[in-house]
Amino acid sequence: MRSDYGSLSDGDLVTLAVAGTDAAYAEIVRRHRSHVYRLVLGNVADADEALDLVQETFLSAHRALRRYDPARPMRGWLATIALNKCRDWARRRTVRRFFTFARDIDDVAGAMPDDRPDQWWPPTARNSPGSAARSPRFPHRSASRSCCMRSRA
Repeated sequence: MRSDYGSLSDGDLVTLAVAGTDAAYAEIVRRHRSHVYRLVLGNVADADEALDLVQETFLSAHRALRRYDPARPMRGWLATIALNKCRDWARRRTVRRFFTFARDIDDVAGAMPDDRPDQWWPPTARNSPGSAARSPRFPHRSASRSCCMRSRA
């Protein structure tokens, strides 16, 4: 067993970590944690969330060590994993924010007058045929219809 992992390359450390040497992976974490933390903190701007994402990054990296290519730099590989974790975090945060302000489905269902689609349109559009062409929601339709009719004649 080797006790001096600081002199080994990242590729050698990965080989040892895949073989089951926990100290080799601890050296990888020690070497790269500050860079990964700065990268994540710059993306999420929250120190506590950044620490969680750094932990998730190194956990994912440990699970994927067999796929690491020693010909490429470890720093870039970890940065890619960290940025993907930041993107996932941002997506989850957006979804949470959306559902935080969403109304309860029962409230929305009670507000709908009927399940018929004609109830969704304003009364003028519902009652007169062809009024959708003159509707302010579709201002382009009246011009395009007249243009198409002229070209056919």
